[in-house]
Formats: sequence, C-alpha cells, structure tokens
Amino acid sequence: MSSHYAAFLHISLDEEGRIFVNTFENIESERAPTYEVLDPDGRYIAKIEIPATPVLWRGGKLYTIEEDEEGYQVIKRYKVTWNY
Repeated sequence: MSSHYAAFLHISLDEEGRIFVNTFENIESERAPTYEVLDPDGRYIAKIEIPATPVLWRGGKLYTIEEDEEGYQVIKRYKVTWNY
C-alpha cells in the first residue's frame, strides 16, 4: 500500500472557467462528494456537494452519469444557478 496519495480525486471545468475539485471530504460517509469551487484565477468561491462525478458543464446545465435503482447507468441533467 502506498504512503502517498493525490491531493484530489477529480477535477472538472465549466464553460465560465470555474474549477471544481473533488476533495477527500465525505469520502467515507453517506453524503454526496464535496467539491471546492474556484474561479478561473484559482480563488476559492464555495464548497458544494455534487451527487455524481461531473461529466459535462454546458449551457447552465451539469451532466452526470449515475446508476438507477435497477443498476443501469443513466445520464442526468441538473440546472446550475450561481448567486454570487
């Protein structure tokens, strides 16, 4: 087993250049994964929970691939609104 680990699990960018970094927070809990949101210059904006790994940010929408109750993979679309 390695004694070194990556600083984050996943990183994603939206159309506005915001950076979403999946931290190790909530990794062993039942809660949704935590992402730190940074502006295009790397300044901290917020910390949010996203229910699945972001695949695409387009036109104010977030697209993810999630598993339904029967175990099938489905594409989900979420509307994203920023209030800052």
